[in-house]
Amino acid sequence: MIRAYERTPEIREKNRQATLRYHISHPNPFADQKHSEEVKHKISEARKGKKHSPEVRKRISKALEGNQYRLNKPHSLETRKRMGLRDEQHPNWKGGRGISKSKNRWEYVEWRKAVFDKWGNSCALCGRTAKEKSCLAHHIKPVSKYPHLAFVPSNGTVLCRICHSGLHFTSTYLENGENSEKALLVKKLISSLVN
Repeated sequence: MIRAYERTPEIREKNRQATLRYHISHPNPFADQKHSEEVKHKISEARKGKKHSPEVRKRISKALEGNQYRLNKPHSLETRKRMGLRDEQHPNWKGGRGISKSKNRWEYVEWRKAVFDKWGNSCALCGRTAKEKSCLAHHIKPVSKYPHLAFVPSNGTVLCRICHSGLHFTSTYLENGENSEKALLVKKLISSLVN
């Protein structure tokens, strides 16, 4: 972006000093004050439903051109790995709680993507096809018992939300020795997926 003039470091320092002098001689009377809850509520109500006009949105977009920050652009795999560092590997590590089970870890995101690439967007139980957000990647062998298989794509399948919750519900019945028709169907599905 070409500007009419460039500010040299000397001019920047001069402007900074002038700004400091102004703020020292003109202190902000509201510096230590906070809005009351009533005023916060009024401000919130006044702003509800208001949107920027197309002209303002274009000006904001133009101002953000060449921005050094990532604006809704996906990070590279290398960056995601660096962002996903845990425990002693992370530069801010202070001997904390251990491995995070967050689903925002890059390993989980990559595993989920691989599972959807392998199985598609249709439920393995009922065959219902849906948008990716309404389908879930499900671990065939539970991570609690097989942590080494947590991010192995062959240990995953795609289920819709209804079947996924039903699977977890009936698997507790299987563990308790129930032999209902649905529990046996789930047991059969699990064995077919594992083999």
